[in-house]
Amino acid sequence: MTDPVPHIVRRGQGAPLLLVHGNEVDHRFLLDLEDLFDESSPWERLHLDLAGFGRTPALPAPGGLPQLADWLDRVAGELLDGRPFAVIGSSLGGLLARDLVARRPERCLGIALLAPVVDPVHAHRTLPPGDVLEPDAGLLASLAPEDAALYAELAVVPSQENWERFRATALPGLRAADRGAVACLAADYTLPRLPDAALEELDAPVLLAMGRQDAVVGHEDQLALARRLPRATTAVLDRAGHNLHLDQPVAVRDLLRHWLAAVGEPPRPAATVGTASVRAATSAPATLRRLRRGDAPDVLAAFASHPDMARQGTVRSPEEAERYVARFLDTGADGRPSPHEAWVIDEEGRAVGLVGLTVDEAERSGWFWYWLHAEVRGRGLMARAAATVAQWALTDRGLERLELGHRVNNPASGAVARAAGFVPEGTERGKFIVDGVRVDVRTYGRLRTDPAPVVEPLPLDPGPER
Repeated sequence: MTDPVPHIVRRGQGAPLLLVHGNEVDHRFLLDLEDLFDESSPWERLHLDLAGFGRTPALPAPGGLPQLADWLDRVAGELLDGRPFAVIGSSLGGLLARDLVARRPERCLGIALLAPVVDPVHAHRTLPPGDVLEPDAGLLASLAPEDAALYAELAVVPSQENWERFRATALPGLRAADRGAVACLAADYTLPRLPDAALEELDAPVLLAMGRQDAVVGHEDQLALARRLPRATTAVLDRAGHNLHLDQPVAVRDLLRHWLAAVGEPPRPAATVGTASVRAATSAPATLRRLRRGDAPDVLAAFASHPDMARQGTVRSPEEAERYVARFLDTGADGRPSPHEAWVIDEEGRAVGLVGLTVDEAERSGWFWYWLHAEVRGRGLMARAAATVAQWALTDRGLERLELGHRVNNPASGAVARAAGFVPEGTERGKFIVDGVRVDVRTYGRLRTDPAPVVEPLPLDPGPER
């Protein structure tokens, strides 16, 4: 049987931002957050109905949580098409969002979790008492009995305004849910393993926002989870239960704005640099070839494409670009060949990136590094190039170990490293002085015996060795 086709509501244009709702509701629950974005937003918001909810058909049997997670992974794979993404998940959607990111951490720009499920097993949760802070019997009596029962189940601060938000965002999904799908999910509401160990090296902003009176998932387990995530921000909101953004709409929006600012401007498709066009499409595939002296003008253009290229060296003029290239090609004063192996990412004859290693022949190891023109970032190009060159270095080149490091404030570099099969090895504290401040460096290694990453390689033309 084929997968259920998801119902998706799209808003805006730009980098993909997935919004994953929780159990029994549908996409309308988080569609309420659309007022965070205006026409200039760089995000395309993808509001999808999970299988069995809203307008998405149910999964075939057994239809438990493992099958739902695998289905979402397949759907997201098609939607994202290898692009960097961010994700907002609520309740069960918070668990599914983490599972999704754990399967592709190198592509994740950020995660926001609203009242997330940490452990799907209810008995494992640390929960507060289910208190209603300000009961409103008159409001409940004014509602239809079925609606009153659904609303009262999670209402911590019932009010007419709160009910109106619930009626617009939660109630439609509760009414539309496939009860058979709900039962199948409840029958196997576990995952083979929780995703969070795979996120302990995630270099992306993570928001965890919880309600202090949330008697469904609590807030203590989420605070413990946050301690495992290197870039987590947490907030426990008083007078809020499981429907967090309905109970505290202003505070939650403020937190999400802060999170979006931390994520920053997502990468956009390439456009133009000055008068020289840089490809935005993929009509001609990129390839890897040896660095040439004639690449100096393209190197200069790349260094001018973004201020962060200053991390790679000083190239501000044609002469400095020529010296930069020569450093990787010229023999040393002692007549020995350069220890550098430099590979150009070539698109239609233009050098748009560089992947290199500095070889220690005695140790059969190499220091690995890379950079990419700012206008071609966000397409997964660097991950493919780095994985290809690393595989070549550990096979054809005969090396046994590769090493690299990046400043902790450069998470994109860490994502490339992990995608290229490098394993995190630690943090060198205060390694460099940058603008008068000592910064830490994350270190990675890859051995010849490590498994190769599941990344589509770029065509590599070995050409002459120098």
